[in-house]
Amino acid sequence: SAYAKALPTVDMKPIMVTLMNRLANYLKEAEGEDVAAAGDIFSLFRTHLQQILERAIQPSASAAGQAPVQPDMAAPLEVLAAFMQFTVSLYPNK
Repeated sequence: SAYAKALPTVDMKPIMVTLMNRLANYLKEAEGEDVAAAGDIFSLFRTHLQQILERAIQPSASAAGQAPVQPDMAAPLEVLAAFMQFTVSLYPNK
């Protein structure tokens, strides 16, 4: 939810990618109840990912009379790639 509250000019991609990578590494080493909580973490990311990606690909405003600036697709794709790696680390057998 903090992502949605950040100013549009703030690059949240490094924060999201690092967070998912750190959680994935932690869960690889964790056992018991911590691993069971991973399903909740996956659901949390999945729930908010759509909103995050929509915000990232919205054209930004430009000067008056000019067409909107098209977004760079690299950042949203990196977030999706990190989410896929996170998912594979949570569910390696699926």
